[in-house]
Amino acid sequence: MPRSLATIRNLAMTESTSSSLKEHVPRVSVIIPTYNRAPLLREAISSVLCQTYDDFELIIVDDGSTDNTHDVIDEFSSPKIRYFYHCNQGRSRARNWALGEARGEFIAFLDSDDMFMPNKLQKQVAFFDNNSEFGMLYSSARVIDDNGNEIFNPGDWNGTKPYYLATDSGWLYPNIAFCPRTVVLPTVMVRKEVMVVVGGFDEKMHRFEDTDMWRRISKVFKICAISEPLCIIRTHAGNKMESTDRVYASIHYYVTKIFREDRVSPFYFKHLGASKLYLHYALAIFENNGLNRSESARFFLQSFRYCPPYFLAHTIYSCIRRLKRML
Repeated sequence: MPRSLATIRNLAMTESTSSSLKEHVPRVSVIIPTYNRAPLLREAISSVLCQTYDDFELIIVDDGSTDNTHDVIDEFSSPKIRYFYHCNQGRSRARNWALGEARGEFIAFLDSDDMFMPNKLQKQVAFFDNNSEFGMLYSSARVIDDNGNEIFNPGDWNGTKPYYLATDSGWLYPNIAFCPRTVVLPTVMVRKEVMVVVGGFDEKMHRFEDTDMWRRISKVFKICAISEPLCIIRTHAGNKMESTDRVYASIHYYVTKIFREDRVSPFYFKHLGASKLYLHYALAIFENNGLNRSESARFFLQSFRYCPPYFLAHTIYSCIRRLKRML
């Protein structure tokens, strides 16, 4: 059932009153997990420290890096930075570690190869202050390539719309559960009390762990979209699609988890969603020249198994579109 944010918030304020009188507690905790991305991490940190909003802490969890990550962090003398190092355990574990250390009223996430726009924190904190009914925010995001050139939305022929568009607000479970591109992690800000209710990231997941988090949040809290792009997502060789075996295993784990945890969701919704998810990656693998196209066959098969009518309709539609482009 949806929770009352006011009730949870009052409890949190009562517990933190005595400690806040002793020392200043930042309103926002920005979390960056990182692993062997020293050159890109520098830009990520700079984008946080250059925010127009100043009341934040930056928690960096080094997940066992073997490059010069520590030296890069030492270049910044800001007292806002809190640095933690532990052996490599994966980004979900790193984020959960940071959540345990976070002192802020709001939590913002940033990957070490991406960047905040200068007004990101200011815009989202101001929204939360004026809209108490929402537990989570996300925004549109720009995407750049290795050379810093912007990649625009695939459906925008004029080249003006940001790649990721934030458009949907409210009770978003149906929009999020099987749609891994709906909410992009660096665009998110969430109330810390929400994280207390839903728990941390699933540490068994190496893909879709962020989508899984938004799914769990969307079941009990309202989510709002900010249409303005507040982040820059970088696409590069280090974050291209993983091996098809790992992607397949990740989808299987995630779909199984939804079927197990979201029993109240309609049968047709889950089967249609699973079919869409498998087909999305089947097409991505098939169209990617760097991967063996035959590997997409098992993704196509799973899509068909979950919802044959959708698979057949979408396949016919895609073939017609391809023929039109060829003519």
